[in-house]
Amino acid sequence: MTQQEEKEEYARLLKQIGDVAAVAGIKGEVDPELGAYCTGFKTAENRSQRVFVRPTATAPGGKPVVTIYAVAKSFPKKKVTATISQKELMALLLKNENLMFVRFGIRELAEEYLLIASADHLLDTLDADEFNATARHVAQAADEYEASQGDEDTL
Repeated sequence: MTQQEEKEEYARLLKQIGDVAAVAGIKGEVDPELGAYCTGFKTAENRSQRVFVRPTATAPGGKPVVTIYAVAKSFPKKKVTATISQKELMALLLKNENLMFVRFGIRELAEEYLLIASADHLLDTLDADEFNATARHVAQAADEYEASQGDEDTL
């Protein structure tokens, strides 16, 4: 597949994500800079959380996989070990064992690491109810982490 064909396929997948969101009654938009469908959710105590959905892989059989995620915290690459302790990382790994439908992980970008709450789905079988439920789960998990760290993300 050429680079142009890959870009066109990625754009088609983002449109398909937006179509599923629309059926779910979720309003959002594709952010071309992030390469993801973006929306927002209200969470506890008048707080809010942005949720992103992007194609991330291809499952066996050629089926596209999407990741639904929310950013719980960002860390500059040079300061990540000073900002998040081994004890906190271990607590997050232990939390993963008890979370339903969501996991915590770290996503690497050029200048920073993102601590994210996320879940993966086959795009072809992702229906409106599952999209809505997963987006709310990742938003809530990321928001609970932010709140536990004293970060404010209110409406």
